[in-house]
Formats: sequence, structure tokens, C-alpha cells
Amino acid sequence: MSLQASRQILLDTLEAAGVNTFYGMGRFTAPCARIYPADPWIDVSGLANGRRTQRWEIWVVAGKSDAIANFDELEALLRTCDIAVSGLQGWSHPACRRPAITEMGGTRYFTVRGVVETTQEV
Repeated sequence: MSLQASRQILLDTLEAAGVNTFYGMGRFTAPCARIYPADPWIDVSGLANGRRTQRWEIWVVAGKSDAIANFDELEALLRTCDIAVSGLQGWSHPACRRPAITEMGGTRYFTVRGVVETTQEV
């Protein structure tokens, strides 16, 4: 599967679940999910029996840290993203880090970073 095709599948899936979704750098409006290539982006995977697969970061952004963004909002958005991606055949569930305050574009947001992997070969 091409990088462009898998990225579009991920974006379309999250949008269909009602998640405000943005790809890459640039302007965005929280609450949302921001999609980036993960590190490593393409690598050999144990999920795919040693084949090369792709990884994508899903940054779940609840809102500005100085606003009323809270754990309930963050958890609800994270759950919506997890359910949406779990319906994709050939994709892993997001592996998520703990919530954190993250600077994006000079503003601090309440976020969670998750990583999903396609189990379809590149």
C-alpha cells in the first residue's frame, strides 16, 4: 500500500467518525486529531511476520492547556479515534502514551500521542 493511500484511509476513517482531522504541520483547530508519519515511518514489523510496514502518529488534541480542556474530553476523543481505527482491517490499535502538555505552533495543548501500524506491506 502506498504511503499516500494509507494516510488517506486513516484521515477518511477518523473524519467519518466525526473527528476533526488534520495532516502534518500547519494550522489546526482543537479538539482534533493530527496525523504525522511516525518514527520509524517504514520498518520491518513483527505484526506482519517480518514484512515492511508503515507507522503513523495520531496526536489527539483536546484543547489549549490554559483553557478548560480536561481528561474527560481527552479520553472521549481518544476513545473515538481508537474505535474508528479498530474497524480498519490490516491496522493495529493505537499504542498511546500518557497525556501531556505539548507545545504546537507556540501554544500549549493537552494531548495524547498514539501510533498505529498498517499490517499491509509497503
